[in-house]
Amino acid sequence: ESLAEFGGLRFPIHVRKGLRPANADGLLMADAITGACLVMRRHELETLGGLDENYAIGDFEDADLCARLTARGQVCAVDQSVPMVHLERQSQSDAGEGWRMNLTLFNAWTYHRRWADADAVA
Repeated sequence: ESLAEFGGLRFPIHVRKGLRPANADGLLMADAITGACLVMRRHELETLGGLDENYAIGDFEDADLCARLTARGQVCAVDQSVPMVHLERQSQSDAGEGWRMNLTLFNAWTYHRRWADADAVA
């Protein structure tokens, strides 16, 4: 999704981020899912080239992987019966808000350059 407050850069938006599970079963199709608990066949991961190391420290590489999967005609889904809590960015040191925002904007720029013209990207 393009965010005007960041110059129209494309950001992956995780549906239901921060919300409690919906007490549902079955698969929920999604454009992008978090890499915190991502499951896929190793062959598929290797075919896609793995997580892109051009992204800085833990942002956007999961959405980029999902976009590459979608570009190949495959889909991403969340198993709603599996509970998970993701404590985002706990492994990153707190060197100040500016540092974190600069990395996020760098990653958004990288993601935007790659996927700005894609129709089916979050």
